[in-house]
Amino acid sequence: MEPWLGWTLATLVVGGLLAFVWFGLSRWSEIMRRHRANEEKAQAEAVVAQPARKRTRRRGAPIAWIAVQASDVRSVARCLGVRTVQPCNWEDGLDRAADGLFVAECRGAFVCAIGEDAWQKGELSAVESALERLSREFGSASWYCIDAERGRFGWAFAHSGSLQRAWCGDGEDERVLWQFGERTAPEEALGFFVDDPRDRTDDVHKWWPIEGDVRALARRCAVLPEPDEGGGFGVAGRW
Repeated sequence: MEPWLGWTLATLVVGGLLAFVWFGLSRWSEIMRRHRANEEKAQAEAVVAQPARKRTRRRGAPIAWIAVQASDVRSVARCLGVRTVQPCNWEDGLDRAADGLFVAECRGAFVCAIGEDAWQKGELSAVESALERLSREFGSASWYCIDAERGRFGWAFAHSGSLQRAWCGDGEDERVLWQFGERTAPEEALGFFVDDPRDRTDDVHKWWPIEGDVRALARRCAVLPEPDEGGGFGVAGRW
């Protein structure tokens, strides 16, 4: 046998073996991917099917949330950097949101991250960074805060990686905590920051938002994180 023919045959044999191994590994990877997807689906269905615990969050309790125009809950949670992520249904998620964060679909077109952690203990620069990061990946993101007991209300909007508008005030101390950008069209349409001509006091702030104002703005610009607006599945964790 000619030497070149031997090398040719050896090359063909080795190439065939490598192709066989590559094909086998590809099939194995595909099988494992489908297996993981089926496991996640089964886990989500099992969580949704669990009987919901009685909600402990009282109406009017402090709440903050971020709304993103997206459909993938886990992608939003990853972008936020949520830790110790666990799947849960809507009712359990709202319970856990009292001292953490619940990320879930809201009305189909939005994913909301709801809970005490969305306030970031008043570190609003962290909220700003999160909004910019989310809007860079998903196009836009908004934030809302309601704490009727302290008179603390706020909202913020980001688009394409940049903060466009933010306002947050603490009515208990009568001070503005966060202010950026000009009044938006939705704020103008709802009559925000329009002084009452009958007010003859020396108050620095003659207009201050109430809970209904923030809810009205959220309805107009994004969504309210209410059970009736949500789906059955989400993830809870800490942020």
